[in-house]
Amino acid sequence: MTAIRSVLDQQVSNLRVVVSDNSDKDSQRPLAAFCEKLSKSTLLYVTPPRTLPMSRHWDWAMGQALEFGNAGHFIYLTDRSLFKPGALLNITQLARQSPSKVISYDWVTIFDHLSPIVVERQRQTGQLIEVSASRLLFLSSRSTFPHSLPRMMNCSVPRSLVERVQERFGNVFASTSPDYNFCYRSLQLVDSILYYDYAAFVSYAVLKSNGVLVLGISTKATVDFGANVELGGRRRNYAAPVPAFETGTNYIMHEYRLVQRETASPKLPKVSLAHYLVRNVKELIAILAFKLPLSTLSVLARARNRFREIFSLLSRPVAKHQPSREFGSIADAIDYAIGFPPDDDTSVSHLDVLNDPAQS
Repeated sequence: MTAIRSVLDQQVSNLRVVVSDNSDKDSQRPLAAFCEKLSKSTLLYVTPPRTLPMSRHWDWAMGQALEFGNAGHFIYLTDRSLFKPGALLNITQLARQSPSKVISYDWVTIFDHLSPIVVERQRQTGQLIEVSASRLLFLSSRSTFPHSLPRMMNCSVPRSLVERVQERFGNVFASTSPDYNFCYRSLQLVDSILYYDYAAFVSYAVLKSNGVLVLGISTKATVDFGANVELGGRRRNYAAPVPAFETGTNYIMHEYRLVQRETASPKLPKVSLAHYLVRNVKELIAILAFKLPLSTLSVLARARNRFREIFSLLSRPVAKHQPSREFGSIADAIDYAIGFPPDDDTSVSHLDVLNDPAQS
């Protein structure tokens, strides 16, 4: 409901909102009543014939949106997110100025599973820059995943590209992680995208995300995801170099390698195993540290600097974050997150990585 309000409050002209409710029948009632009460001719509430696995639901929902023949661009917003005031209007204006381009944008995460609640702070300039698809694919092959990667839930996508993806692959979304699956399919088909360096939306309710699997946390959401994901008898991350790694990098690399296999395109570089292994080891250490007592963590912290130089040789960072802020309530955290302004500094290093200095 918060996500829907954050869209309808944007005052964007020619906007259609499709609310696709994939929850079970009992859980659908409050949201259905909420949408009916709004009485908006521009809002359509839909439910799939039955509860679907995540990727199939994303694909089904896109099919519903494509029925609007005059819709020129598509944006996904998940139920755990809300647009900042004015952000969607800015994005749609940029899309009208460059109608054939994917426009990706950044976001802010509220880590509300922690006490106190933590809001990440990120450097953001408000710049609009063109980034080559080959650069983003090269970075991905080196296990570096900038926020500019177009994952549908952080971008505006022209109808022409959605239809090209559908024609080329048979559907728009597939596999385990529909966001990154779409990302690499679309990057294989375009020469470049536009990146709006602004945190346009806020993401929260961390424990409702199946993504907390990469923190070693098991929740009702992760159990449900695991029970419904369609793998055809294969183990999760089967396309990754080392399927056994339960890390964010491995989930993303699985999608990269799947698209690499199904397209056989030279546009997707071979995965650097050195970068891949270092990135996974660092994430596995972080997961282990998350479960250790503070006394042990203090010992590890003293040893951290000894390894930092070694890791940095193989894993180029995407310098993006500033010190985080802490809050006592989710309402205070959201108020802060939606009001944090862009930086005046237009030479921040997180944009440098998107340049192509001979693919260094």
